[in-house]
Amino acid sequence: KIKGAWYVFGQNGKLLTGKKTRLVKVAGDTYRVTKSGRAKAGWDGAKVRRFAENGQMMTGTAVVGEKFYAFSAKGRYDAAKTKQLRAAACIDGDAAPLLKLLGSPQKRTYSASCYQMTDADGNSILGDDGRLVYPHFTVFTFKADNGVEYYRGVEAR
Repeated sequence: KIKGAWYVFGQNGKLLTGKKTRLVKVAGDTYRVTKSGRAKAGWDGAKVRRFAENGQMMTGTAVVGEKFYAFSAKGRYDAAKTKQLRAAACIDGDAAPLLKLLGSPQKRTYSASCYQMTDADGNSILGDDGRLVYPHFTVFTFKADNGVEYYRGVEAR
C-alpha cells in the first residue's frame, strides 16, 4: 500500500503494469491490476469474480460489507453456497448451521460477556462472547451457558 492505494508487484519487486486492466499471477495468487499497476477491487465485468481491496481474486468463503460470499477455488462466484451461508447467518439465531458450513476456524476464543439474551419467557440468558477467526474474516458469537452458540456478526480481516 502506497499513499493509501494498493499496487501489485511481481516476486522480483517490479510493479506490474500493462496496456489495460488485466489479471496477473503472483506467487500462485491472481490479482487484477490497472495499466498503472494499481490494484482494482470489485466485481469483474461479468460479475463472476470479485477482487479484494488489494486486488487479489477472492476464493473460498469471503466477507464483503458484513455479508458472506462463496467462490470456487478458481474464483467463480457460487450463488447457491452464498445463499446457504446468508440464510444460516441470522443475527441472534443458532450459529450451528453456519459454523457447519464454514468448517473449523483457525482460532476460537471466548471471554466473559456483558451481553444478555432473553428467551421466549423473558428470562435472561447469560454466556460468553465468542471470536472465531478464519483466514479472511472473523465470526462473532454469543455462547450461552446452556451450550447453544448464537451468531452475532462477521467482519472481514
